[in-house]
Amino acid sequence: MILRWFCAAAALMASAPWALAGAAARLSIFIQDNHAASFGWIARHAPLDTPHVLVLIDAHSDAGRIGDSDQLRHGLRRVASAEERARRIQSWLTAGDVQAFNWIEPLMPLPVTEVLWLQEKSVSRSENRRREKTAREFLDANLDHRPRESGPLADRFHCADAAAIRRLAGDPRPVLATFDLDALTGLTPQEMEQRFMASWQLLTSLPQLSIITFAISRPWLKDDEESHRLLEIALRAALAVENADLTFEPFAVEPPDRSEEAKHWRDKGLIPPRYSVRGAPPSLRRLLLQNRARIRVETDAPRWNLLLDAWSDGIPEWTITAEAAWPSADGVWRLPADTQTPLQVSCPDNIQPQSVRWFSVEPEQPVYNVLPQLPSGKVFTGAGSPAVSLKPRPLAALTDDARLAASSWKPPAASGPGWGTLRLTAEITWTSGGKTHTSLTPEMEIRLSAVQRSPFHTALSGGFRRPYIFGAGLVAGDLLTGPEACAGNDCANFLVAAWRRTGRALPWCNPEQLRPWLLPVASGIRMESLTVIPEGSIEQGLAVHLGSHVAAVWEDREPVGKLDAGDLVAHHLSGLPEIIPLRQLLKGRSPQFDLLRAPGPADAALSMVFGGDVILTPQTLVSGLQTKLAQAVQSADFAMANLECSPAAGNGPFPDSPDKPFRFIADATRAAAWCRAQGLDSLALGNNHAEDAGAVAFAGGVAALKHAGLAVTGAGNNLAAALEPVVWEKNGLRIACFSMNMVNAENFSAAGTTPGTVSLPQHADALAAAMDQCRAAQPSTFIIALPHWGREGMREVSPLQREWARWFIDHGADAVVGCGPHLCQELDAWRGRPVCYSTGNFHAHPFGPPEFAERKVLRLALASGGTVIAMEWISAPSDG
Repeated sequence: MILRWFCAAAALMASAPWALAGAAARLSIFIQDNHAASFGWIARHAPLDTPHVLVLIDAHSDAGRIGDSDQLRHGLRRVASAEERARRIQSWLTAGDVQAFNWIEPLMPLPVTEVLWLQEKSVSRSENRRREKTAREFLDANLDHRPRESGPLADRFHCADAAAIRRLAGDPRPVLATFDLDALTGLTPQEMEQRFMASWQLLTSLPQLSIITFAISRPWLKDDEESHRLLEIALRAALAVENADLTFEPFAVEPPDRSEEAKHWRDKGLIPPRYSVRGAPPSLRRLLLQNRARIRVETDAPRWNLLLDAWSDGIPEWTITAEAAWPSADGVWRLPADTQTPLQVSCPDNIQPQSVRWFSVEPEQPVYNVLPQLPSGKVFTGAGSPAVSLKPRPLAALTDDARLAASSWKPPAASGPGWGTLRLTAEITWTSGGKTHTSLTPEMEIRLSAVQRSPFHTALSGGFRRPYIFGAGLVAGDLLTGPEACAGNDCANFLVAAWRRTGRALPWCNPEQLRPWLLPVASGIRMESLTVIPEGSIEQGLAVHLGSHVAAVWEDREPVGKLDAGDLVAHHLSGLPEIIPLRQLLKGRSPQFDLLRAPGPADAALSMVFGGDVILTPQTLVSGLQTKLAQAVQSADFAMANLECSPAAGNGPFPDSPDKPFRFIADATRAAAWCRAQGLDSLALGNNHAEDAGAVAFAGGVAALKHAGLAVTGAGNNLAAALEPVVWEKNGLRIACFSMNMVNAENFSAAGTTPGTVSLPQHADALAAAMDQCRAAQPSTFIIALPHWGREGMREVSPLQREWARWFIDHGADAVVGCGPHLCQELDAWRGRPVCYSTGNFHAHPFGPPEFAERKVLRLALASGGTVIAMEWISAPSDG
């Protein structure tokens, strides 16, 4: 039955309204010195035959006419590919066929069907009329003797005030905007900032906004200092937009400038000045360095990278950390809401800051809409902006103190629940070489979670304090997608994000698309129905489905065990997430709803158990697993552990055994018998003790394990054999497990004809190819990576472990289950796939610190569609 639901989900996703609507809006932002380049950017990135409105912010109308613009219009369309169009555009710009004063006209009447030239409040009506008349005359100049296929365009060009721009919120046409920074020349720095932000907020409030271009226009600015200041203002605003793709072209070839301004410079015997980023002041350099990964440079990118490298040389890298904590694989710091952990800024060079100014980075609005092409979004967002913008809010200013107390950075209790998402940054001032320097840390994202809750509710609570973003599931970033990649959620993906955090790879979807991934409890019920709540369903995720909206049951209140009006639900709609009684959720909505639950362990089509390190010595070979672990192994469909010793053929001596402080060697026949008796089906051999008996005895030991019916992976007589996965098949599911070693891996690395282990990073390409081959043989295969890694005796997950966890999943693994540190480490997730960094010791003699005696196994349960529906620890009693 579950298989039918998962097949239905796949079919539904293929024909879903969101799929038909296309991708969520990503605001395209382009910056170059010459305004003529805006012609090229719009011509390359806007659909040429779709009517757009162009909002122009400029000291000049740029409404001059190109002599034969029909040639350009045809040239844009009569091409075999987008690449040919781009080459053709570049040739026009390089030759000067398009100029800063006439670049708009060849884009009319399509894609630019109308131009609105924004005028400041201080401009009189009569002056507006004069400017509009002049612009129109330029636009249609010489039309009498040089006809244009589209005829007159003058009536499509208008001077407009801010109110006219705001009215575009109700216009279905997509909006292009262009901002020439010469509109702000001559103003004081404060006036520049205020004037810019007023225009910027006006533009980014438009629901249909798709492209913004900036022209620096250095010849029209007062001096280099003013050009740097204006560029920095524009960059800061652009970088504050989460879903923006920013392209900056500091090295683009400047075309011949035939403007009147350039002529004035040449008449004085001077070359018209052009913007040079090399002279950027420290604040602009810091901004560019800080956002290096977000800023794309197409022209001469190697030159750009060399410049940034030169700027960064000798500059310390400041970061924020939380005491006694570490980030998850996605870089988010997840802490309990009752934490009192202070934050600290530091750098590897141990420089002490002179002062630290702390900032909270917060959404500018509680509601956004990144799917403006869908009319249904306006029901929940009104005229919500597609530009998801953030702004800094000062938190504290400290002198000679790099630590910020929890009382200063945690949200006040009066502001709502004590959990949710926070983003912080700090500006550091320090002294070096007798000079004072300033730097800004990368943003730190913290998700405070409700305490003593199930993993699903823990993850759900971390999504509070985020804005409502209609279409959040379709937002894409460099590494992640959906709410993992942007600042907010929508109602369905508020829940999906929590399930994905628990290792369930549900797709981002809308409420209707979510249904097939859940199991029905009751349909068409009312809150007075007092529907029975299935045991354990709230902890796994119990959804109240209202058709176009969905919520999760947060707390079952009296009468316990039945859903009623007073039970609490968590939901996210048209604002920040909230927890409210069911009666409040249903107020103003249909009284009938459906109740659905997430599949749990009892619904599994296949259950797997993974133990950690097995060290078989004469002492441990005579004892079995602790009772609870033995029961977990026996009840699983498949069970696997890491054999943290060298399976040896014979009792020795082992002449090629390496000289090392600790050698773990077990007779392969006895080891196989012990493993089979405990119920283990297979063993991972990719670890740093596989070599302990020497290559000859190891090769014979592997053969003995296989002869006893134990499948092995991660080590073998050669690299090809070591790369062979353990494959399990049951109930229509195919599981493939790959083992690999990352601890002193070079000491026993397999090669073409040499025994050893799969060793990373040495065998990364070969491992990726092996996983690809496994997937190609049967695309539905569920692939599990079993790395032996980490720092012995450490609860803290190393940055290298997190980096490789991402690598495994990005290269095809559906789950990562590690071992090596000899104690259990945290559960994590990447792209909705489960990650267990260490399963600790499964069966071993007493050694090491007391924590090494902890015994757990990890259980993974799969639905019949091959999706993880449970990732949980099974613990043995500490005295067991």
